[in-house]
Formats: sequence, structure tokens, C-alpha cells
Amino acid sequence: MSVRKLSRSLVRAAAGAAESAAHCNATITARLPVLFDGAIPPSSAALAEWNRTYTEKVEAGWQGALVAAAEWQAMLLRAAFRVPTPFGLANDLIGIAAKAAHPARRRVKANAKRLGNRAARTR
Repeated sequence: MSVRKLSRSLVRAAAGAAESAAHCNATITARLPVLFDGAIPPSSAALAEWNRTYTEKVEAGWQGALVAAAEWQAMLLRAAFRVPTPFGLANDLIGIAAKAAHPARRRVKANAKRLGNRAARTR
């Protein structure tokens, strides 16, 4: 394992996090008017969006946890048969974090696209 490969993994992880942050910003911006419009009394559209918001977060969290557990076990099995180097261990840990965040990133991107299209249609 080289420092260059570890650096590439770090850059990819940072780029993915930055992209997800931009998608989160777009999603929150599009959802706030819908959620607060139906706060008192709650409208059916606002309740549906609240329910979708909650279930998506829980589902993505559980999917990420399962992926992280599977990747962690794979890393431990690899370490059992060959001694990991410090760079290799760091790269594996970055890979686990990136794979665990993938379900949430996929959902955030889809939500930004869906809600962005809805905001563009209402203008």
C-alpha cells in the first residue's frame, strides 16, 4: 500500500462528502416550504413528506450499518491472513466509511433530483 493510493482514497471520500453536502442543501431547501406549510394544521402533502423523510433516513442508516459491518468483517479476514500495513489499514478504514455512506449518498442525490424538479415545476 502506498501513500499515493491512500491520498487518492482520501480525496475521493472528501469529494463524495462535498457532493453529498450540496445535495443535502438542495433537498433541505426544497423540503422546508413543504414541511412548514403544513405544520398547523398538517396537510396531507406535508405529512407524506415528513413520513418519507423519516423512513428514508432510517432505511439509509440501517443499510449503511449493514454494509459497514460486512466490510469490517472482510477487512478482519484479510488481516487474519496477511499482516496489514499502517497505510493499508487506513485505506481499508476509509473504504469502509465510504461504502457505509453510499446508501445515504444515493438517497440524498435522488431526493435533490426529485425535489429540484418539483421546485422547477412550481416556478
